[in-house]
Amino acid sequence: MAENLRTVLGDLATYQYNPLAVKSRILDGLKSGATDADNVEILDPADPVIFSLEATVALACMAIEHDVTCLRKAYPAMAESYEDLYNHMSDVDYLDRFALPSGVPFNFIIGMDELKNKAIPLISKDTRRLVIPRDTKITIGGYAFTLQYAIELRVLPYGGVQVIYNTDTPSPISALSSNTLQWTVRTVPHDGLPLDFLQIEVPMLQYDIQSGSSAIVLGTSYRNTYTFPDKFFYARVWMRRGNKWVELLTTHSQEVIDPTRVTAQLRVTEGQLEVYIPDIYVRNGLASGEIRTDIYYTKGKIDLDLRAYTNPEEYEIKFRDLNGETPSEFSSPLEVLTYKQVFCNNAVTGGRNELSFGELRRRVIDNALGGRLLPISDEQLRSVLNDMGYDVTKSIDFVTDRIYHASSELLPSTIPELSTSIGTINGILQTSYGELASLPTVYDNGNRVTLSPKTLYEERDGRVYLDTAGNVDSYKLLSPGERARLVNSRRFLFTPFHYVLDNNSNVFEARPYYLSNPKVENKRFVHTNTKLNLDIGVGDYAIDKVVGGYRLLILTRSGETYKSLPDGQCEAQICFTPRGYSDDYARLNGKLISRNDDKERL
Repeated sequence: MAENLRTVLGDLATYQYNPLAVKSRILDGLKSGATDADNVEILDPADPVIFSLEATVALACMAIEHDVTCLRKAYPAMAESYEDLYNHMSDVDYLDRFALPSGVPFNFIIGMDELKNKAIPLISKDTRRLVIPRDTKITIGGYAFTLQYAIELRVLPYGGVQVIYNTDTPSPISALSSNTLQWTVRTVPHDGLPLDFLQIEVPMLQYDIQSGSSAIVLGTSYRNTYTFPDKFFYARVWMRRGNKWVELLTTHSQEVIDPTRVTAQLRVTEGQLEVYIPDIYVRNGLASGEIRTDIYYTKGKIDLDLRAYTNPEEYEIKFRDLNGETPSEFSSPLEVLTYKQVFCNNAVTGGRNELSFGELRRRVIDNALGGRLLPISDEQLRSVLNDMGYDVTKSIDFVTDRIYHASSELLPSTIPELSTSIGTINGILQTSYGELASLPTVYDNGNRVTLSPKTLYEERDGRVYLDTAGNVDSYKLLSPGERARLVNSRRFLFTPFHYVLDNNSNVFEARPYYLSNPKVENKRFVHTNTKLNLDIGVGDYAIDKVVGGYRLLILTRSGETYKSLPDGQCEAQICFTPRGYSDDYARLNGKLISRNDDKERL
């Protein structure tokens, strides 16, 4: 009895990717339909009928495979390779696809007198300037850190100084929230004389740039392969037009390109980058001349304490401008400055290695990749924190109430006696303003309370509770044996930070401050009143923490006229800008403590 068509098609679906099995199944179906199956003879393979059958089967199987391949490219959940995922990613998504660099602020120090003497133009009634170029690199301990924006050091007509970013050309690596930088003027003894130095805090990222260029040959497509060390981070492709470099579009997709705008196709493999410009752009004249490729590479996740590098000669600075955006007369004087130095007093940790295929696939499916300013969805929040080096867990998950815990590994101990870092816990503390205000270790300011480091906490059953029954001072009164039994039987916790819980605005804020070890980083002479005819200045100073606040000690350095004045006519006053103010000052009068043997006032 002949088989019906549905039975044959059902069997074919079982081995649709095996053309030989499909052909055999069709021939078997042919035999089953014959009246005398035993006398049915299959013709020679060279017979046209058999050849047509083989060709039809091969084409059908190829069409099936092509359809499945197209489905994998149309739906990210079916992706089996990076090429499948690339179809669902925009160009900005590739910033998250590869390794990410860590960042750390460096301190640039430049002599003020040299800055004013060498600022360009040398003779002008208008603003003069020197420029630290965009791609300036600092190398320390085998690690390269690079600047993203040019920095203008401006000398104003009245002699003042201004330090700002040049934002004419945005960087695709990082966006600026402000064009200003943190800077100060320090007065430092040098060769026995006080010299003023401009100190600028410059945020930099841990990556280096390797450039390669070659010319387009007419009649052929452009294809070049470049090698690079470390981990791929980003790439930019440029084409020279006259004396300027024009940036080209780039894509990692091998199929989707814009025929009206020159687009370079990038392919990243282990330690290599292939750059391909399709010949359609060469034929229509859109692409011609010299092509330059800048490869950004980083070490990814690092843990480096730059405070160990105390010798200024260990820091190598290279002023470079790959695109020639800054005229050389504004940057070349930096090379010959006598008083310039770079240092860093921070530890750098963070960065991230390239995403695995599984992690990239998850982010594509969850739409948690680049092109966002703030994390919005659950997966975007998780991706942002992962890229910042945090592991994320969700303890409460309701539509209207979600609580996340973000944790990161602590740096290795820098104390020789300790082999591991201090133990930490990530938990939930549920309390009220009233309960906090009742504790002697909490400062109550109405809608704002401050938890001091003397506040004691206890972990029970996975939650954190305030120790309202006592405090650190009362436990210290216990005998050593009682104290040991207490500590061993319970899990006490503390934090070295002052936590400010602020409910004064529409958004609740929790701000931690480390206030236990105050420092005066530098002092600077600003102005004097010459009409007083008195010689008075700061001879020495110190700051230390006391109960309830801080004590700033000032020792005068004065002449005999000032020393002879009655104490009631002499005052010291400090002024500062309070939080939330920009022009108004708050002032505090000092209290005379004593005089030393030289009659200087403290």
